[in-house]
Amino acid sequence: MGARMKTPAPGAARPGRAGFTLIEVMGALVIFTVGVIGALQLSGGLGERLSRAALRTRVVEVAHAQVDSLRTLGYSALPVSSSTSTVTLANRSFRVERTVVQYSPLVKRIDVIVEPSVGPGPAHTTASFLSTDW
Repeated sequence: MGARMKTPAPGAARPGRAGFTLIEVMGALVIFTVGVIGALQLSGGLGERLSRAALRTRVVEVAHAQVDSLRTLGYSALPVSSSTSTVTLANRSFRVERTVVQYSPLVKRIDVIVEPSVGPGPAHTTASFLSTDW
């Protein structure tokens, strides 16, 4: 019987050929670097959008809190009036305008507007109705 030559299994390392070539390593590093740079640029834009969304949320919260505080007074204690105040959110000044009008003989309407005092920015308007017992 003759000596059989052993053939390497597919994918097995051949002597003197184990590992990656320098070109393969450099190519992988370039692809990885492009991915990391893209992720960093994307995260910077997301942070800015997140802070704007948080400010919009705070503006809406202020408007609804104002309506809720006026509604807790009750119909008879809620005077027909208009007032303006200022609130600071995220180092920006916002004007809060509250208006109560007699909508009908048994219903009062409450309007609240929250908008930036100066320049552009998020604004919110909300309305509610409060009625007396019949």
